[in-house]
Amino acid sequence: MSNDEFEKSLSDLSDKELIEILDKGNMSQDELEILIKAMESKGMSGRIMEVSGDPSDEQGMQIMEYLDYHKKLPEFNNDLAEDKAVNEAIKTLKIRSGKIENKKMAIMILAHSGRLDALNPLEKFAKSVPPELMGWTQTAIGECQMFLETKLSDKPKVRIKKLPKIKK
Repeated sequence: MSNDEFEKSLSDLSDKELIEILDKGNMSQDELEILIKAMESKGMSGRIMEVSGDPSDEQGMQIMEYLDYHKKLPEFNNDLAEDKAVNEAIKTLKIRSGKIENKKMAIMILAHSGRLDALNPLEKFAKSVPPELMGWTQTAIGECQMFLETKLSDKPKVRIKKLPKIKK
């Protein structure tokens, strides 16, 4: 399908259908740019995190696991519940001997809060992160930054944030 045909095929789709196409991935850079324009023309906004790397190496597997873990992320009904969860997540990361599974949930909660008081502990944790959580932590920092930027932005815009190669 040509880029013009792809663009025309998007024009009558709903927001949900556009998001489904985005979620499927597997598109060229040109097609992604066309999809973003279509989303913006419908008044949609948000951030898209582009992750590159080899899904078969250790770091790639951590990132894939991180992305899959989103299904376990709790939804918060109000700011008070989110504040409590963020504070507990910060405490969890400070405990060096804590369970890895608890740290994974803490990392996810902090990443998705999009708050500065969550980003700082993630960045501090990244300085001495266990190897099995390195990919998780760096991906979470990218997500948290992305969500924070979205909260601070005054104009609806769809932007792509590319995560750098994970540092060892």
